Amino acid sequence: MREDEDSLIWPVPLALVCAGDSKTRNIMMDSKEMILKVDTTRWYKFNMGQTGFYRVSYPSKTLALLGQTFGTDQLNAANRVGLLTDVAALVTSGIAPTSSFLTLLKYFEDEENYM
Repeated sequence: MREDEDSLIWPVPLALVCAGDSKTRNIMMDSKEMILKVDTTRWYKFNMGQTGFYRVSYPSKTLALLGQTFGTDQLNAANRVGLLTDVAALVTSGIAPTSSFLTLLKYFEDEENYM
C-alpha cells in the first residue's frame, strides 16, 4: 500500500442498536480507530438495516445473544440474514471459526421468512 493510500479515511456509518433500546444510534466512524462502549452482557448489532458495505465480526457470546432474539420482533428478517451472511463471509475468509456460523444457524430452525 502506498503511503498516500494509507492516509485516506472513508467515513463508515455504523448504525448501532443495543438490547433494551430500539432506537438506532447513527454513528459516523471518520477515523482509523474508534472506541465505543456497549454493554457486552446484552446483545448489540452494528449495521442495523444492512445499509453499510462492511462485515461485522462478533464474539461468540454476542452471536448467541443475537440468535436468541430470532423469533421476536427485535431484529427483522433482513438483519437476521445480514448476520448470517456476515458470519459466513468471515468463516469463508478464515477470520472466524466454522463453529460461529453453526452457532448462529441453529437459531434459524423456526425461521418462517424465506428471504
